[in-house]
Amino acid sequence: MSLRARVLVVLMCGLLLAAMGLYAYRQIGETRAKITVTRMMELYHFLEYKQPRVLGDENLQRLLVGTKLYPSHLKDAWGNRFQIKVEPDASGQPHYTIRSYGADHRRGDCCSGFVYHRDWDADAVLKDGRWLQVWAEVP
Repeated sequence: MSLRARVLVVLMCGLLLAAMGLYAYRQIGETRAKITVTRMMELYHFLEYKQPRVLGDENLQRLLVGTKLYPSHLKDAWGNRFQIKVEPDASGQPHYTIRSYGADHRRGDCCSGFVYHRDWDADAVLKDGRWLQVWAEVP
């Protein structure tokens, strides 16, 4: 085999590996987004049921004891702690907002509804059981 053919084979292998890596990266991002959305919904329903007024980490972890939720439910699939806010209405009923900072670990803009499904850096925001912003292909 000539040197030119060998170089061509190496280049083709490199391109193939790069394409496979990009595909894997996208699949991992999509999987993390789906896990995050699921955790946010489970956490929201848990908060609605327990209706805690104090949302510190210790209090939330104490509330999780004896449930089907784990401390990992307090983080998104990228390892960020969910930003959870409680706002009581005029009658004192709590309203919860849960936010994931996404893959970039930074607070982003809100709220455009659906964001491009490959933009894992965008935040997901759930308020009172409704999505203010979420990745488009995540149910």
